Amino acid sequence: MPMLRRSEYPRPLLPKYARVKSWSAFERGLMFWTIKEKNGVFQIAGQSKRADRGWRTDLDRTINFPLNTTADDVVDRMIAIVQEEVAKNRDYKINN
Repeated sequence: MPMLRRSEYPRPLLPKYARVKSWSAFERGLMFWTIKEKNGVFQIAGQSKRADRGWRTDLDRTINFPLNTTADDVVDRMIAIVQEEVAKNRDYKINN
């Protein structure tokens, strides 16, 4: 299968459906989290932008779960985090 040239890539769909003008505009409002599991221990970690446009783990927004925490419990906590962040953003936009 031949590789596409950069100019041949189709336009990304995400900005259209996120109602932003560009991928970089989408990234500016992005909240990035990771969920990791190692040897039965889960971790949720918020990520912060680096100067080089990469991401790094934000230790202030990292939750380490006790051994034998279920995946369902971790997902429930992640859902709560997302809901809290959305509420904060909504309050910020209303008040500013």
